[in-house]
Amino acid sequence: MALVLLSLIIVGVALMLIFDPLLSYYVNTMPVLNGTEGTVIIIFAFLVLSNAVSATLECGVGLYVDNPV
Repeated sequence: MALVLLSLIIVGVALMLIFDPLLSYYVNTMPVLNGTEGTVIIIFAFLVLSNAVSATLECGVGLYVDNPV
């Protein structure tokens, strides 16, 4: 039941964003991240993805029954 409600919420928010007339104004006026801000975001995204990959390689895709320590 919770998965169905979560899916409906995500679809509802997506539909509200698609049909929002002011969204095109906000998208066109967003600042471009370059320099230090862009570098920090790229490093953070790399750390998050590398953590997910290493956890998947260590524990596998399913449930991990043993303590990895």
